[in-house]
Amino acid sequence: MGDSDARDPSPVDPLPSPVEGAGVAGCGILGIQCRQWPVSVGDFHAGLLQVILAHERDDPGLTVSNVGGWHSHPDLHLWAAPCVAPLLERIRAAAAGVTAEPMRMHAWANVLRNGGHHLAHRHGEAWWSGVY
Repeated sequence: MGDSDARDPSPVDPLPSPVEGAGVAGCGILGIQCRQWPVSVGDFHAGLLQVILAHERDDPGLTVSNVGGWHSHPDLHLWAAPCVAPLLERIRAAAAGVTAEPMRMHAWANVLRNGGHHLAHRHGEAWWSGVY
């Protein structure tokens, strides 16, 4: 991390440009699905980014598998910000497509800047996990 403050929220790499249209595509790896957000939800991405960076600024977070960067508590699914609800709806819809079991959710945010990364890890007894 050098001499910079690991919690300094600037600069942040911009979100990748969303792909036109929403859908599911194979990622070339057996059993992995890629879901793309439509361009029309650009405000959603920006709002979620602002909410996550505000949590990073206000909460020291956790060190789990992250080396450098910031890891929120596993309560993102309980955050009151309006932009969190569409994310949770999409997660639940994706889960409904692959399992008939009731789902227990744990969700968190990570902010990684230059040099930040995750160590190899697993998610306990989780049947599957996802990344936004």
